[in-house]
Amino acid sequence: MGLLQGDYGFSLYKDIVSGPVDVDKQDYLLRDSHFCGVKYGLYDQGRLTDTLVCHEDADDLILALSPHGVHSLEQFVLARYYMHTQVYRHKIRLITDKMIERGITLGIEQDNIGWLKDLYSFDGTPEFLDVEIIRNRGGL
Repeated sequence: MGLLQGDYGFSLYKDIVSGPVDVDKQDYLLRDSHFCGVKYGLYDQGRLTDTLVCHEDADDLILALSPHGVHSLEQFVLARYYMHTQVYRHKIRLITDKMIERGITLGIEQDNIGWLKDLYSFDGTPEFLDVEIIRNRGGL
């Protein structure tokens, strides 16, 4: 937890795990683009990774980009933009999300489906997040 809050070591570590060009963003763009069958999320990941550098700033290390990586970073930014506008925020996807949300809400509030309520209603306890308890409730 300290890593994501910036309390653990150099900023470089946080940037790699949760930053503007973190490894998760780099991975999901290419993966989602592939499995959605679109080319919106494609960019030159090898070039982007090769041009990321570690920069020393005062007493901290940060993730930076060499001047040779500007075009690969532009590709990455545009790929994220296109995936968000054309896939993640597509009108059919948004409609489907609302239908699922409504179905869960109706199942909990009107039909009183117990396991659904247990799965989707946060009760404020730490045990709620325990995976074993969720499995025993039939949620996983």
